[in-house]
Amino acid sequence: MPGKYALMPIRADELAVEDPLPWHVYDSKGNLLFAKGAVLNTPGQRELVAQQGFLRESRKSVEETETNVMRKGKENRSSKDASKEVVTMMDQIKWMIGETLDLQPHDNPDVRYNVRLIGFARNKSVIVSAPVIDDKLAFVREGQTFVIRSFFGKRAYAFTASVLKCVYTPYSYLHLSYPSQVRLATVRKGARAKVRIIASIKLGESERTGAATLVDMSVGGTSAVATQVLGEKGERGRVVFRIVIDEHEHFMTLNAILRSVTASEKGNEYRHGFEFIDTTLQERLVLSAFVNQILVEMSE
Repeated sequence: MPGKYALMPIRADELAVEDPLPWHVYDSKGNLLFAKGAVLNTPGQRELVAQQGFLRESRKSVEETETNVMRKGKENRSSKDASKEVVTMMDQIKWMIGETLDLQPHDNPDVRYNVRLIGFARNKSVIVSAPVIDDKLAFVREGQTFVIRSFFGKRAYAFTASVLKCVYTPYSYLHLSYPSQVRLATVRKGARAKVRIIASIKLGESERTGAATLVDMSVGGTSAVATQVLGEKGERGRVVFRIVIDEHEHFMTLNAILRSVTASEKGNEYRHGFEFIDTTLQERLVLSAFVNQILVEMSE
């Protein structure tokens, strides 16, 4: 397989028995399994292609295939929420060390692992922390293929990579194959996760305090519902709340500006829009990991 191509797993719901294949299908090593136009005559053939089939990624193939990977399996984002997907090079993305990545095994799409980006060597490998479940290392075999996704700010990334090496000392981490291309989608309003989190809102120089429920969240801000108006638009303050990521609690106190206040139709509650400001790198990493975790859960 020429280096300018990458391989992207095929999803079962992209296939239909007795319908011609719209593209060539390859195995994990790039060998042709089924030619374009071939007909899957039985459910068994369909299952084989779903388990072992890959598409050859190029700019042409991206235009020909649907954006199923970035829809995260169940099309929970409508087309109006994201701009057209594009393909970019791995080393053109400004990756942040410590960023959370979502690993989905190609041979077991119901499983998801959250890992951290440790770093990468250009054209050699992507280095991530080893996946952990219930404080125990998850079994990962060398050669295993994953679909890898990441959400950061207003952008979502996806690429396919296989495990080159499992390292256990001095700590556990993985070397993943270096992808030649990465799918990129820009979410117009930021990746917003639906949540329900009790928060304390402190506004103004006197830090007037009120209780609210956060109902959605992105790396850049949150919406909060309260039984009364908490402040005036433009006021600065802090949003205080607790979130859980991979069973670990994080207590957040984020600087924010109140950008909007709207009353509900019934008039018994008010929706407040807050923009997070002056967030630290660590706070952005935690928010990114949390939003990513919720979006993954929403797609299941």
